[in-house]
Amino acid sequence: MMIARVRTSLVLAAMLLLAGCGPAGPEKVDVDGTLSFNGEPVKNGAIQLIPIVSGPMQPITVRDGKFQARGDYAVLCGEYQLVFHSWELVMPKNSELEGDDPDPIPEMMQRIEKLPKKYSTEECEEKLFLKPGSGAVTLNFNLEP
Repeated sequence: MMIARVRTSLVLAAMLLLAGCGPAGPEKVDVDGTLSFNGEPVKNGAIQLIPIVSGPMQPITVRDGKFQARGDYAVLCGEYQLVFHSWELVMPKNSELEGDDPDPIPEMMQRIEKLPKKYSTEECEEKLFLKPGSGAVTLNFNLEP
């Protein structure tokens, strides 16, 4: 009787240990690369990864033509529609800070989209498929007018 309890306890302990050895969640892929428009690096922008099937939209920030999504910010494996943005940051016309402050608050700035709608809306036809086990991916986009 005592041996049966010990054996049962060992089996339960082994099951609990093994339960923690599986994957931590959906597989992710490190992504980095460049984004340019008409041969010029996109200074301020983003790439939106919109899942084709289901799941959360994943934005990637673009600065000076470069982007990266690694580690905790890596992209979930799956198929995505891409939407690109390139913004010019301008002070709103009716702002109290207009002209007086040499270093305006970034949150007060307005984003003016610089890319054509064929890239900056869901009309964009660019797709991306990230397969499990594919390792890090480098993407280079040169969008033309």
